[in-house]
Amino acid sequence: MDIGARSIDTGVDVYGGGGYILKLTGFIKKLEEKVQVLKDNQWINNRTRAVMVEFSVYNAQVNHFAIVTVIAQFVGHGIRPYFRIDAIKLFADQGGTGFITNIAEFFFVVATVYYTIAVVVGLKRMGFKNYCKDAYNFIDISTVVLSYMAIILYCVRIVVVRDLTKRINETKGNAYIRLTDAALLNEYYEYVVAVNVFTATLKFCKLLSFQKAFKQVGATIKLCFIGLGTFFVEFMVVFVGFTCFFFFILKKDLEKFRDFTRALEFTLAMSIGKFNFQELRDTDVMAAWIFFIFSIVVNMILINMMMAIINMAFEEIKEQEARFKSKFSLSHYIIRTTRQKIGTRYLAPVHVKYGKAKAGLQPDDAGGAVSTDSEASAAEEETADISAGFSSKTDRFLKYVEEMYLKGDFDDGPEANKLLNKANRPPSADKKVGDAAFDALFTGPKKGEDDDSSDDSKRK
Repeated sequence: MDIGARSIDTGVDVYGGGGYILKLTGFIKKLEEKVQVLKDNQWINNRTRAVMVEFSVYNAQVNHFAIVTVIAQFVGHGIRPYFRIDAIKLFADQGGTGFITNIAEFFFVVATVYYTIAVVVGLKRMGFKNYCKDAYNFIDISTVVLSYMAIILYCVRIVVVRDLTKRINETKGNAYIRLTDAALLNEYYEYVVAVNVFTATLKFCKLLSFQKAFKQVGATIKLCFIGLGTFFVEFMVVFVGFTCFFFFILKKDLEKFRDFTRALEFTLAMSIGKFNFQELRDTDVMAAWIFFIFSIVVNMILINMMMAIINMAFEEIKEQEARFKSKFSLSHYIIRTTRQKIGTRYLAPVHVKYGKAKAGLQPDDAGGAVSTDSEASAAEEETADISAGFSSKTDRFLKYVEEMYLKGDFDDGPEANKLLNKANRPPSADKKVGDAAFDALFTGPKKGEDDDSSDDSKRK
């Protein structure tokens, strides 16, 4: 009889969905009578391959279903047990958590549509060949495709769950309802979402490439890609070799090595320290010695080779540190923009030094502006010229004070006579005496003052 179940691979054999069914319903006394009837009629005999017990339970507190499958396999002159427990969540959460989940799902659909339009526009603008040259564009396409797959699986799962809910309401929970199809859909959905999150994380790393650390990480991976590719081939040859050995030696004795996929997973777990050495030793002494060699080869040799390749590439990138500078500090940008928006801080004014570096100003972290390299060098040269001129005038002023007031004498010359004439004039006619002397010394005589001086000398 076909009961509509999917095949089950226990490692010993693969059991399909057909077979003889006994529904265990009713009170305990009635169930005992049914089992006694099976014994009397020799329902289990030498032709029985396996006896399967399947049931499902629901925990309303955590909103999870549990699908339990227990199999007793008749192998040789004994029974080999097998069990599988799948915990799945088919009903959406209620209350605040469910509301937040619905909002997140809505924004996921909106983001998927938006990125679909972005991919189509980019493909049309750049052309197919140019678009395919950038590897991150393939990540965008895969993210969009996986997002649509997740949406489709989610919708199909909703339809299946509604059908199950309808059947539960019809039977009042007194009949066994198989949840294997819903569990399979939920498993595929989780796989698609996991891969989609991975591709979205790669895209997010691309968006953070303005930061120095992410630039260096990306350049390091790109530089050591060839070396890591060669190392990966060597690692897979060694790793798969050890996996095959453990599979052929331990598949009849340990559940973890029942098939090659499980053997590959558990061998990888052993490489990171998740193993039971006593269990390996009790099963097969040779397997324990091979595991010791496996630990030395993988953990002490191959892993150190990989780290050496990465370190060599990173040291080379560190020597080129000038190439990897952050475009701006994200934290400073967020803080500065937030303060400006709420009004606690305003943009600093642009200060231009000496009137030359006016164009091409770049914003700094404080919100002001700084000039470019060429304009900064021009400003520095002008500053040096002004400093030199100021020092020269200061020396002339000090020399004048010394000659005028400290030595006690005054040279009788044309320049001295001109200064004395200005000093003897009344204040209303010109500036003060000190200002006149200072202007004559530093700015030189003006045109009008030269004429007045000549008229005074003529009058004298």
